[in-house]
Amino acid sequence: MGTTREEICNDALSHIQVSETIEDVATDSSKAGIVCRLWYSRTLSFALEDFDWNFARRRATGALISSTQKPDYWTYAYGYPSGALVIRGVEFPGYRTVPEELRIRFEVAAENGVNGDYRVIYTNQADVIFRYTKDVTDAGMFDSHFAIALSWLLAAHIGGPISAKKALVEDANRTYQSMRVNAFAHHLGEGLEELEPISETELCRNA
Repeated sequence: MGTTREEICNDALSHIQVSETIEDVATDSSKAGIVCRLWYSRTLSFALEDFDWNFARRRATGALISSTQKPDYWTYAYGYPSGALVIRGVEFPGYRTVPEELRIRFEVAAENGVNGDYRVIYTNQADVIFRYTKDVTDAGMFDSHFAIALSWLLAAHIGGPISAKKALVEDANRTYQSMRVNAFAHHLGEGLEELEPISETELCRNA
């Protein structure tokens, strides 16, 4: 069974030595419940943006858009993928680890339209695939490393309005910095990239 918003919020409360618990974040009317509800979504977005978490990693084929505001030094404009928080990169066909000289440059910007501003991606590459971090709100998708790190960051954000102990808030922020590094390492270790093929030059050198 995956974690829940309530578990993350209750962990955050315990980090700042608040003994009360929340049964339902959406409806709890206590001070702790109101503050957790106020900060949870923004704190989650902050934590998701912090790293290329594998449970939030998505890929999408770029959708070309017509742009009259694109700078002349960019050739193509693409719509920002729906539900994306951060664009992590543009993937190059046939490569998992892209050599530096082949990495596709891009710029995230904003344009203004009839219905308001919207985000776009400029690049000089046609037929692109964007790798991005999705705005994952289902706590059941979080692994324990991320959930625990998130609870510490939430504790740092809600500690001011709820706890009179400033030291606990500062400690929560420091602990988040440490816990996220552990979570990064866990995610980087979950998977195995293929080794790049050995070039003919290298084969001849080693013959």
